[in-house]
Amino acid sequence: MKVALVHDSLTQLGGAERVLGTLHEMYPSAPVYVLVCSREFRQKFRAWDIRTSWLQFFYNFFPRFQYLFPLIPLALKSWNFRGYDLVVSSSSSFAKNISVPKGVCHINYCHTPTRFLWLDRDYLSQELPGFLKLFAPVARLMLIFLKHWDFKSAQRVGVFVANSEEVRAE
Repeated sequence: MKVALVHDSLTQLGGAERVLGTLHEMYPSAPVYVLVCSREFRQKFRAWDIRTSWLQFFYNFFPRFQYLFPLIPLALKSWNFRGYDLVVSSSSSFAKNISVPKGVCHINYCHTPTRFLWLDRDYLSQELPGFLKLFAPVARLMLIFLKHWDFKSAQRVGVFVANSEEVRAE
């Protein structure tokens, strides 16, 4: 069986990344698709076949992943999972929104829904630096688009596995 693993990003070490490590132990020959990967994680996981999206180019120059959010739908759409039998995504934000061809099983291990879209009304005021606050109305429109896209794309997941009862309920 040909397996691919998908994770949001490798930019910080937390519980989601430990789950990814366990998935990689289960499927050591599976490539790991991430939107972006920090240099630190490239070194840490140098034995892994890590495949980043084209967002990596921008991240290398400006390592603030949250500023790349408007481009994420396009980046996820650019991945091709033809030839795989199983794609396992590990996600607390967007990795679940990948597209897989018919006949490919997509299982998502959901750490949490995309909380900043669905639960955090103050996200923009926390994340936008002062000079970008002028663009807050445009950013709010983008968040509305991302919310719609996130919901619609999540409907394509074959199986969701929630990491807790609380996440399942959300």
